[in-house]
Amino acid sequence: MSAAVLAVDPGREKCGVAVLAADGTVLLQEVVPTAQLAATAARLIHTYAPTVIMGNGTTSAAARARIEELGTEVTLVDEYRTTDAAKAALLDGAPAARLAAAHTAWDARAARAGRRFRRRDTRTAIFDRRVAIK
Repeated sequence: MSAAVLAVDPGREKCGVAVLAADGTVLLQEVVPTAQLAATAARLIHTYAPTVIMGNGTTSAAARARIEELGTEVTLVDEYRTTDAAKAALLDGAPAARLAAAHTAWDARAARAGRRFRRRDTRTAIFDRRVAIK
C-alpha cells in the first residue's frame, strides 16, 4: 500500500478530490469538473503515487472506469450516511459553526417553500414562528 491516498468523491457535474499523507495530513483538496477528473487524477497519481479510493455513490462506475484506464486500481468505499456523519461533526463544533449551519438549513428550507428566511438577531431565528437557537 502506498503512503499517500487519493480520495475521490464523484458527482454528475463536479468531483471532490483530496490527497492525504500516511499520517492523515491533507496534502491537497480540490473540486474539479467531472469532465476533468481523469486529467486531474493522472496528475495526482504521477505526483503522489497514491492508493486511490472512491465513494460508491453518484456516477462512481463511470469515474472509476476513467481512473482505471490510467492503469491504477480504484477501491470503492461505502458512502452510506456519510453526509449525516459530516453534519454531526459540524454540529459538534463551536457555537458559531452550529449557528451558521442552522442558518444555512433554514435558508434552504425557506427557499424550498418559496419564502425568505429573516434573521432578527444571532440568538433567535424567525421562520413562520420563533425558533430559539440553542
